[in-house]
Amino acid sequence: MAIASIIANGFSDGPQGLLKTLRSFPQISEIQQLDAEKIAAVVECPVAELPGLLKNISTVPGMLDMELVFVNYEDDMDEAGFMNCPSEAELLAVFSQRQRK
Repeated sequence: MAIASIIANGFSDGPQGLLKTLRSFPQISEIQQLDAEKIAAVVECPVAELPGLLKNISTVPGMLDMELVFVNYEDDMDEAGFMNCPSEAELLAVFSQRQRK
């Protein structure tokens, strides 16, 4: 299981639409509006799904920018004790693609 904290920065149409959209993701377990321009969220999903899920979240309409604050991997070891975590490059690619748009 991967647990990640993200911050959505700025909203093109105010926070309410983005809050509603983020709540539609079943993998988002907690959402809190921090101030007029930031929403924090906790994402929980299988490790292999994290890069794709972050990409999907980062491209929702109305979000101007997203930051990955924290990632923790737990309980996904195979019988040999190996955990296939996404590389830092895979996670950073999600955000570099977002910045190019």
